[in-house]
Amino acid sequence: MKILIADDEKLVRFSLKSMLEEIGIPGACIHAAADGEEMIAAARKLQPDIAFVDIRMPKLNGLEAIGRVRAQMPFTRWVILTSFPSFDYAKKAIGLGAAEYLLKPVSPRELAEVISRLSQQRQADWLRANEEFEAQVNALFHDTLSLQRDSQGFFAAASFLPVQLVFDGTLQEGRLQAGRLEACDIIRRKLAAVVGSGTRLALSTMPEGALLVLGAWKAGEEAHGGAETMRAFLRTATGLVMQALSPRITVTSLHGEECVSFTLLREQLRELGRLAALRSVLGVGRSWNLAELRRRGSDASLTRLAAALEGLAGAFRGRKLLEFLRQQEALQAVARAQASHRDINMERAAMSFLRCSLGFVAPVAVTLEDSLAALADWGRRTLASRTDEEAQDPVARTIDFIGSHYAQDIGLGQIARQLSLTPNYLSSLFHHTTGMTFVRYLTRLRLDQASALLARPGARVQEVARQVGYAGVRHFSRLFHQQFGCLPSQYLRKQTSRGGEV
Repeated sequence: MKILIADDEKLVRFSLKSMLEEIGIPGACIHAAADGEEMIAAARKLQPDIAFVDIRMPKLNGLEAIGRVRAQMPFTRWVILTSFPSFDYAKKAIGLGAAEYLLKPVSPRELAEVISRLSQQRQADWLRANEEFEAQVNALFHDTLSLQRDSQGFFAAASFLPVQLVFDGTLQEGRLQAGRLEACDIIRRKLAAVVGSGTRLALSTMPEGALLVLGAWKAGEEAHGGAETMRAFLRTATGLVMQALSPRITVTSLHGEECVSFTLLREQLRELGRLAALRSVLGVGRSWNLAELRRRGSDASLTRLAAALEGLAGAFRGRKLLEFLRQQEALQAVARAQASHRDINMERAAMSFLRCSLGFVAPVAVTLEDSLAALADWGRRTLASRTDEEAQDPVARTIDFIGSHYAQDIGLGQIARQLSLTPNYLSSLFHHTTGMTFVRYLTRLRLDQASALLARPGARVQEVARQVGYAGVRHFSRLFHQQFGCLPSQYLRKQTSRGGEV
């Protein structure tokens, strides 16, 4: 916490600083100014969290000084100090947005109470600003917001650091999505440790299914540790996610490099998306930086093998047997072509990827090529048996029912009766398996369908709301904005301007 004390009386400055140190604020975080002009210069340089400002100071009084700089520091909490209680002063202070109005001399107890209140308000302000930042990031990715509208705002002066979390598992896509939501919850619980006046953190799902964890800080925050704080947080938070989801889901983190503009960030994210498949031959469940991915991605044979492994896993998750067999043949051909220059570490990584993404374990620890020979028969048996098992799985049947009836007025009790289960039991089982409640899953599915419908030519918001199960446009619009960072009408206008392309 950065604090500025602006008072022309040396004794007052010394007294306030001593009391602040007694309640636990380091002296290095407390700065002083002896008149209004010094206060303006110090405030612009320091960007304090809290500023104690005396009204009657030489050169420029405290209220005038606050009026000149408060627009440049929206997160600063201003505390008025005065020895002369005056209604006019109080009225002007309120007009300037002052948070507190204190009469000198200030007692230690009074000061401690003020610091406690303002600290809580400060944290709430930062979290609200971070929510706005995240909504803007998602709107920018969905092309419903232009960077030109923020030419003087946070994005114009920010640096960005991305991490993509890629999820692999033998679970259905719906349950992998539940894992992504669980990862978001883990990270959000830690937000208060990193979000500040000049730092932000956003979560967003990329088109290929990876979870983007995006840190950002304003120019100038490097000197105050903003960049290093963000780097350390991203390492810690992604590590917690990887640990918490294992062994149900294998999470690989791909760490990008600092970007000094949102345009460069977009380019880097596209590059990370292209290189993500390399995890299958480098090692899943680990952290990889962009420099290493670029270096290994220059090996054409390695990228071919990675693409074949990724295609195989995708066909398996989609339960597409014919596509699975075609991808298996392509993968075996790539492995056969590389048999003359075996890479033991690469083969181990590939087998680990097959184990975590398909559940396939080679019958004998031999070469990758030999192991793949048994993969076709294993795939036929597994995909067939999995279909039979899922037919008896109440959660899978519930998900199938939601997928077929999401546009109708459905409830968990209705489905539970059809499955001869109690609603409480099915609710608990559904939440334990998917990681989210029935209502949250249904809402996510409806809004995903709504975004696809709004991208069609001639779409109307009211009609789309009805088609996905919402009778009221207002409720639908609020939920849509929470998920996508923009109103459905804004999303529709953007899609219309692009000719209806998705």
